Amino acid sequence: MFEDGVVKYLYIANELKKKIKDGEYKYGETIPSENELTQVYDVSRHTIREAISLLATDKFVRKEKGSGTYVSFNENDVEPSGRRPLNVGVITTYMSDYIFPSIIRGIERELNKENIGLLISSTHNNYEDEENALKKMMNNNVDGLIIEPTKSSSFNPNINLYLELNAKGIPFIMINSKYSELESIYVGVDDVNSGYIATEYLIEHGHRNILAIMKIDDKQGNDRLKGFVKAHAQHKLSFKNESILTYVTEEKGSIVERFDEVNFDHFTAVLCYNDEVASQLSIYLREKNYNVPRDLSLVSHDNSILSYHSVPPITSVDHPKEELGIQAAKWIASAVKGEEPKLTQKLFEMNIVEKGSVKTLRTDNETE
Repeated sequence: MFEDGVVKYLYIANELKKKIKDGEYKYGETIPSENELTQVYDVSRHTIREAISLLATDKFVRKEKGSGTYVSFNENDVEPSGRRPLNVGVITTYMSDYIFPSIIRGIERELNKENIGLLISSTHNNYEDEENALKKMMNNNVDGLIIEPTKSSSFNPNINLYLELNAKGIPFIMINSKYSELESIYVGVDDVNSGYIATEYLIEHGHRNILAIMKIDDKQGNDRLKGFVKAHAQHKLSFKNESILTYVTEEKGSIVERFDEVNFDHFTAVLCYNDEVASQLSIYLREKNYNVPRDLSLVSHDNSILSYHSVPPITSVDHPKEELGIQAAKWIASAVKGEEPKLTQKLFEMNIVEKGSVKTLRTDNETE
């Protein structure tokens, strides 16, 4: 029933909202019980309760103890302001894994404060799914959108849909990255600086032969690679072509096979695009009898839970996650309410979170 990457309780909440709007569950009537919904959607009771809680927050239902859950949404009702309830769409590349649940949690928390409904979709980082997600949001008459770009380093064939959003007066804000073709509001991380400080951290620990593994069909990877080059330039160091291994979205599932292309004996450290890649590399190296950090040091990006669960835990550049979601939601909430939000661009400055994956080598200035 569920696509890969779907947050189940949000999916169910959106399904129930649609049924309420379509009149399948009418105003004043009860919706199916928790037990019935667990059977329909084949999920836990906890998941159903989360979905119903979201419906209640968005004023689609009200719960009466001992009686049931009643539809409270009436399309003929209007707010005192004369406006229908506001809804915001969120489109991310992925949803249920890695850092995305934290970002969505920040968005949801902030929108709930403003009594703004939430619709959510994912693109799996491909253009066709992005096109479908954008059309779905417009068909649902969302008042605004929070969007993580798809393959942001390349020209996007869906730019016409973004121009359509603009023509319809639907405000949108980008998170984590943005399209170079559009002048859009943007909340993200200074990825050039993130790549720079991660590389500089390794250089300051004596490393001169550093491998960079970067995803290059997203702007984040390109910018982190720029930071890698910048750090070498500022420290008057060079590197060979073999010091950069790149991949794209379609190779994400087979990235471990790409590791076979590398002679890790030529390097003392590896800088990874993110913790997902770094954790896979950590396992791969262990299977190849390399010890981290004795034989190879690892530094990564995003400081996700994956970096803490690796053995040893991986030193990683921090990512604001939930705070990023909150800032994006504050802007879109202000915009859909007809205010004039001041934010045009916010780039978070990040820091290294040290763990146990980097070994300090003797530098050129140190003697035996």
